[in-house]
Amino acid sequence: MALGLPVLLAAYASGLLAAPYLFPAPWFPFLPLLAGGLWLAWPQRRLAPLLLLLCFSCLGLVRYQLQLQSPTGSGHVAAWVGEKPLRVTGRVERVMSRPEQRSVIDLEAHTLTVAGQSRTVRGIVRIFLDSPPEAAAPGREVSLWTRLRKPRDFGTPGEFAYRRHLAREGIFVTAYLPGSEGLAVLAGDRPDLSATIARWRLAAAAFMDSYLPPEEGILARALLIGDQGGFSAELRERLAACGLSHLFAISGMHLGFLAGFLYLAARAFYRRSSRLLLWAPPRRVLPLALLPLLGFYLVMSGGALATSRAFLIAVGAALYLALSRTLAPLRTLAAAAMILLLLDPLAIFEPGFQLSFAGAAGLLVLLPPWQERLRSWSRPWRWGATLFLASLAATLATLPLAVAHFYRFAPVAPISNLLAVPLIALVALPCGLAALLLAPLALPPAVGLLKLSGLATSLALSAGEALAGLPWLSGRVWYPTPATLVGISLLVIAVGLAGHSRRWRRSAFLVAAAGILVWSWPVSAPGGMRLTALSVGQSEALLLTLPGGENLLIDGGGSRDPHIDIGKRLVAPALARLGVQHLDAVLLTHPHPDHSGGLQEVLATFPVAELWAGPGPEDLPAPLARLAAERQIPRRRFAPGWQQLATAPGLELDLYCPPAEVASANDRSLVLYARQGKRGLLLTGDLGAAGIRRLLSEPLPGPVDLLKIPHHGSRHSAPELLMQTLHPAQALVSVGAGNSYRFPDPVVLAALERNGTTLWRTDRDGTVRFLALEDGWQPQRWQRGLFR
Repeated sequence: MALGLPVLLAAYASGLLAAPYLFPAPWFPFLPLLAGGLWLAWPQRRLAPLLLLLCFSCLGLVRYQLQLQSPTGSGHVAAWVGEKPLRVTGRVERVMSRPEQRSVIDLEAHTLTVAGQSRTVRGIVRIFLDSPPEAAAPGREVSLWTRLRKPRDFGTPGEFAYRRHLAREGIFVTAYLPGSEGLAVLAGDRPDLSATIARWRLAAAAFMDSYLPPEEGILARALLIGDQGGFSAELRERLAACGLSHLFAISGMHLGFLAGFLYLAARAFYRRSSRLLLWAPPRRVLPLALLPLLGFYLVMSGGALATSRAFLIAVGAALYLALSRTLAPLRTLAAAAMILLLLDPLAIFEPGFQLSFAGAAGLLVLLPPWQERLRSWSRPWRWGATLFLASLAATLATLPLAVAHFYRFAPVAPISNLLAVPLIALVALPCGLAALLLAPLALPPAVGLLKLSGLATSLALSAGEALAGLPWLSGRVWYPTPATLVGISLLVIAVGLAGHSRRWRRSAFLVAAAGILVWSWPVSAPGGMRLTALSVGQSEALLLTLPGGENLLIDGGGSRDPHIDIGKRLVAPALARLGVQHLDAVLLTHPHPDHSGGLQEVLATFPVAELWAGPGPEDLPAPLARLAAERQIPRRRFAPGWQQLATAPGLELDLYCPPAEVASANDRSLVLYARQGKRGLLLTGDLGAAGIRRLLSEPLPGPVDLLKIPHHGSRHSAPELLMQTLHPAQALVSVGAGNSYRFPDPVVLAALERNGTTLWRTDRDGTVRFLALEDGWQPQRWQRGLFR
């Protein structure tokens, strides 16, 4: 049995996708060699196809592990990661200035100065700065004193895999500078080809910013040169709400439109020569001749994955046409994916790669059956309907992936694209590119074309926002559970099957039924009560799930860094990844930002039955109070002392509220006690020593064998008194890696050690889940996509 390219691609991709869930082993590299050798030895045996599939699957597994592995040896800059500051000298590869975020410099390091001695090194360092690096242009030699760090993930379910994203770019070291004044520009400016391209892009961006209003300039930069650095969070939200984000991320659509314009223009000139027409038809010659121009556009626009995919397909199509062969679209798409993944295996995890290929596959599978029904329509109506159906097909095909990556759903997308795509494709894109080409030669007409391009982008966005304002069409934020994503995917597959023969329609019905069943299947608690301590840096967020499936979120984390929204980045995605569809209560222990900052996103996007907070108006931050009022979430206040919230056979839930006259917000922290059978836990907020003494002066509702250490492990929270009174078998503390407070304090660690208490830390262990069992609390760490 011969295996086609799509089947081999599926096997290779399955290995890549399975690799993040597996721990690396030294014998992994031998697996594809063994499977491939057996296939070569017995190519005619019945097991040969299975051996070949196994070979490709194992190849994907090995390619993932090798790509993610940090370089070793003193010759790479990654070997010098540590606490000591050192001097790094290198050449600037890329500069990114982003509003509402830190600026970024990618530095190709070549020299390190350590203790007065210079060492030659290699490797890229990603440097984060709080202010724009005005003097650091691509190609310039710069030097700085800094501490080198290895990028790390928080270890939270559903988070963006930042370390893997950087590894794909060949970056295994990061650094931080408070400002660009710590960056010394050296003599010896030596721009190579990549630096020259980067400088051209900067010059093009400056040209657009000079002659367009601010917002039009930002949109034009994204559309024409793939520079989204100027996008604010507010602009991204507006584009997502009206389903137009993809128009301002250079993709295969943009390259396709450019190829179409170039082909039509070239064909007009080609047809003027009878000699050329007698030599070969234009469709055999021009696609090959235009490839250098399309390649130039690919490089100048940033080389996005979607554009690379389209360019590879264009190369394949041009070769097929030159050889007068018939092109198989799906096979060509699979070939492009295979080439990209062989060269860049980690690309399969990038949203751009997934959305690009899913959108293209959706057009190839969903659109043709629909187009068959339009043959009898008049040409204008057929064109309009085809554009609408193409937008609908791409939207449906990418819906599961778009929601999984960006948590946004825009029902208006097929309609808004009906207006926006012609404006962008026929006006904004060609006029803008023509303006960039004309600018060095004839500035006045170039400026005119650029302004026309800017006007078209502004009209497209305005039309999209007007449509999104209509009832039932506005975009929404949506954090789907894994079961929901599987259900949506099955429904999309059912739509694709329904458009084909009657036999496939029966299958479509079964797939749709399975999708609805999976989507609506209730998420129940696996076993008894469980506590999940989310790893949210130097802040705190805990999820308590009761045996009946009720979910209580205790605090929502927060960050002192204004560039990081812990709720959007970590807490809300983690809740969705853990299967939480609604919250029976949100408990804010006290109003400090490291506990309340992430709750705004949670209250805005999740159904919440009740909001629990202290009795005073100062115990609930004003933004949360306003949001709770808008969402009609009732606030529950508590009287001082212990009160029972829930009781059932073998289950107890109690809350302690300190007296309202306590001045310290930390000492006013609400305390939660939960017990299932003999297993009891105590969550103590940020209580200080006075608050702990006040808490322990009253009898506790029951035994405590799992303790949440108060105030992130501060020594000022009476650790000795807690240990001597409670004697917990296990404890957990929520702390950030390398935090400036050096929490947990050595005094706390010593008290835990004397008591024989096992400590779990979110900075070291990541997200930790505790299951209540008969013989104690069973801890599980979130490792490689699963609790283990």
